[in-house]
Amino acid sequence: MLETTTDSDFAELRECDLCTKPFVADEDWKRKCLLCWKEENGYKTGKGDRAFELMRDAYTKAVEQTEQERVKGRKVYQAYKDARKAYTSARKELKAFKAKPPPVMKSNDGLTQARVKALIRLCHPDRHGNSEMATEITKWLLRKRNDVN
Repeated sequence: MLETTTDSDFAELRECDLCTKPFVADEDWKRKCLLCWKEENGYKTGKGDRAFELMRDAYTKAVEQTEQERVKGRKVYQAYKDARKAYTSARKELKAFKAKPPPVMKSNDGLTQARVKALIRLCHPDRHGNSEMATEITKWLLRKRNDVN
């Protein structure tokens, strides 16, 4: 969890051998934090020591929270990359779909004598108040009826 970093020639951030909390070692031989060393050697701890312990705990918690947020950030970034990839793929598919020409219909595709007769009955002007559009469509269907086998 704790990385060893050197801030200067004589100070190094380490984990205490007893409590595993971080401390700054200003000598190479130091392996315990000052609080554990004092306790182990029977020294009394004062308000300053307690304040230091609270500050160290807050630091440790902040480091842990930062790492958790970093992990969350990586997950969010991965989700963004996945969504971006899906978006790009969908755009390519759409572009390919739009590039395809529409299917060519044969002149009498699906049109039979019976179907033309039924269409004439459905759109005849007598059924639509002699509207101009009904008249035009019926004329067109009558012409088509002659073309259909």
